[in-house]
Amino acid sequence: MNKFCKPKTDGSVFKNMFVGMDVHKNYLQVAVLNEKGKVLNNSRIDNNLMKVNEFFDRLHPNSNTKVVMESSGMWYNISYAGTTFTKGHIEKLKELNDYRINGYLRIIESLNDEINTVSKKILLLAQEDEMAKLLMTVPGIGYYSALLIVSEVGDINRFPDSYHLCSYAGLIPSTHSSGGITYHGSITKTGSKYLRWIMLECLHAHIRNDKNSNITQFYHRISKKKGNSKAAVAAASKLLKIVYWVMKENRTYYNNKSK
Repeated sequence: MNKFCKPKTDGSVFKNMFVGMDVHKNYLQVAVLNEKGKVLNNSRIDNNLMKVNEFFDRLHPNSNTKVVMESSGMWYNISYAGTTFTKGHIEKLKELNDYRINGYLRIIESLNDEINTVSKKILLLAQEDEMAKLLMTVPGIGYYSALLIVSEVGDINRFPDSYHLCSYAGLIPSTHSSGGITYHGSITKTGSKYLRWIMLECLHAHIRNDKNSNITQFYHRISKKKGNSKAAVAAASKLLKIVYWVMKENRTYYNNKSK
């Protein structure tokens, strides 16, 4: 039996156990206390489904375990006993009938109503914009992304080629020369930070939705050599070049490798 699930001296187990979770991007800091307030375990586990499940499997099945975590925007990604805690569990929160929780839930519901109203308005604007509709034919670019790209790029003819557009978005590597040798560094991050951000977002959506495209295959090749971050920037730059030609030639996107 695991060290933080040891029974009492009389052979029984603690009826109540408490788990505190401090959520970070890559790991969870967890502490297990018994009903007497004694810390039975304080450790760090990787923030992935398998490791989280392994941790909870170590808790005694006959104990009444309560899990508490800090307020976080990532609460819906936490898994308990093999079940992902999603927004669908809001009804469970309502059953607690806690006035504090209910107050937060009403705020969330009100904000969601506002978000839905604005989203519908943005969708209508995208459907009325011819260039946005063309951009939406590119896998990974939705109506919000399309409108943002159109607003940030403006007149495509002000860019003589796709390289200049990528430079405007800060998606090209910085360069410097010394002793006749040219060195390439990190991306410049000059120009439109919003265009750079949305292209990276679109790139990840593109990879999920078009697994056989040239860009997706390029991303996976680079990620094996230089890591995911550098691969994402390089692939986002290629995706922006496609955006350039869609806007320049006023045509829809077509990829003969996506089939």
